[in-house]
Amino acid sequence: MEAVLFNELKISPLQLAIAASVLSIDGQRTAPQIARIVETPEQEWEEFPSLGKQVSVLTPDAVKITTKQLRMYDDGMWQAVAFSTGTDGQLYTWFLGGITDCTYDREYVLAMLLEEEDPELALRIGNKILSRACRIE
Repeated sequence: MEAVLFNELKISPLQLAIAASVLSIDGQRTAPQIARIVETPEQEWEEFPSLGKQVSVLTPDAVKITTKQLRMYDDGMWQAVAFSTGTDGQLYTWFLGGITDCTYDREYVLAMLLEEEDPELALRIGNKILSRACRIE
């Protein structure tokens, strides 16, 4: 699924998450991973290796300025909500957010696309997912 942003820009939630991930890891872009770890049949956890290298995209100062503008609280979580129209004319709601100061030394980013115009629902779902990921309640 993709939506059209800014009239001609076509982007998927995964592409947006990759682009936004630089805000949660000090300006570094990493190779995307759908899963980082899996529980094996032997009940052991196995971590998947990264399939790429980090690339510097933004300076740490630029990241701090941007995430400060996108933060609603002092919990390390940044977020934004936007609207777009799909190629079929349908209106979509985007949630984009991340965590920079997770207590478990992990960085998280979430790009979510709702197939309706509902910014309040997007904020509730997005904040809940990120809060649970980092145990912020």
